[in-house]
Amino acid sequence: MKSIQFVIISYLAMLLSTTSFAQNNNSPVDYLPRWDDNFMFDQMRKGRIVIATGQGNYEDPNASRQLSDILNARGVKHWLDLWGYDQPHDWPTWRSMLPYFLGNIKF
Repeated sequence: MKSIQFVIISYLAMLLSTTSFAQNNNSPVDYLPRWDDNFMFDQMRKGRIVIATGQGNYEDPNASRQLSDILNARGVKHWLDLWGYDQPHDWPTWRSMLPYFLGNIKF
């Protein structure tokens, strides 16, 4: 059942980006602070959320920190994991992240 929750959270994130409210704000950092859908926040609280980013070229770890702060303020548990400055926004970084997180997420 918990693995289904993880999939649901991924699906919810996709839905959030397609709602009329989110269409004018393409980042959760833009719209989550003003979002008033308690049902959706309750669903997020039931799932497993990972925010992972490198700190190398083309990464913006401050946006991940800001998202983490927003989720904390809403009582949504999550895992913020900032990788090193040698981890750019590129496939080799994601290739390293995927097995790491799949091995460490407790379903």
